[in-house]
Amino acid sequence: MIKSWKKAAIMCLTSLLLATALPFGAQVKAASSSPLHSKLDADGKEDKIKLTYTVKLDKTELTDGRVAVVYDKDVLDLTSNATNLKFTEVDFNKDYKNDDEKGLSFAFVNDSSKKFKGALLTLKFQVKEGTPKQETVIKTTVLGLNNEDEEIEVKEALEDKVTVGRNGLKAAKLNSAKATSNGVKLKWTKDKSADGYVVYRSSSKDGNFEELAQVSGSSYEDGTVKRGRTYYYQLKAYQNYKGKKVYSEASKILSVKIK
Repeated sequence: MIKSWKKAAIMCLTSLLLATALPFGAQVKAASSSPLHSKLDADGKEDKIKLTYTVKLDKTELTDGRVAVVYDKDVLDLTSNATNLKFTEVDFNKDYKNDDEKGLSFAFVNDSSKKFKGALLTLKFQVKEGTPKQETVIKTTVLGLNNEDEEIEVKEALEDKVTVGRNGLKAAKLNSAKATSNGVKLKWTKDKSADGYVVYRSSSKDGNFEELAQVSGSSYEDGTVKRGRTYYYQLKAYQNYKGKKVYSEASKILSVKIK
C-alpha cells in the first residue's frame, strides 16, 4: 500500500508541479518518449477546428504519476478532459502555470503497484472564434512516473503542432462605382474570410476618407450624394477578433461624378 502521506502529497497538485518541472527546451518534435506517446487529431476548418489530444501509456507498472499539458489559452479552449485508466485517485488542475506556460496538469495515485496500458489522457479543444491563422503547440511534460520508490525516466516532453485559425484577408477589391437614379452603386468581390466591409467616401481624391457604411454583402448604394459633385470611394474588408475589427488593405479608389 502507498503510504497516506505520499498520496496526500501527490494530490497537492499545484505546488508539486511548479517545483518539479523539467528544464526548458527538453522536448522533441516527434511526439513519442517511451513509455508515453501522443496523438493529435483535428476536425473542421480554420477557426471551427476541434482538436482531440491523446496521451497513451505503454504497458507500465505504476503507483503514481504527474504530467502537465501546456497550450496557448489565447488560441484554444479546453472543452473536456478525461483518463481511461482506473486509478484509485485522480486530480485535474485546469489552471496549471509554470513561468509563462499555462495549461492543465494531471496527477494520479493507486493503492498498490499495478500494470497500466492505454489512454492516460484524452483532452478536447475548440479553436477560439476569430483566431488568425497560425501554428499552435500542445506539449506534455512528465513531472513524475513512479512505481513505489522507483522512478520511471522520461527524458523528453511530447510536442504536437497544428495549424489553426482563419486565413488572412486579401486587399479589398472594389470593382465598380456607378451613378444610378438613386445615387451611387458600389460593387466588389467578396472575400470568404471577411466578416464584413467598411465603405469610405471623400469629396477629393487626396482628402480625408470618412466611414460611410458597414456592409456584410458585396454591394452598397450611396443615396446621400448631390448633383454636380464628384465623390471618391474606397473599401476595406474586416474580420472580428476579440471584440475588435482586423482590417485588410484598402481597395483602389474609384470616383463618380454626379450629373
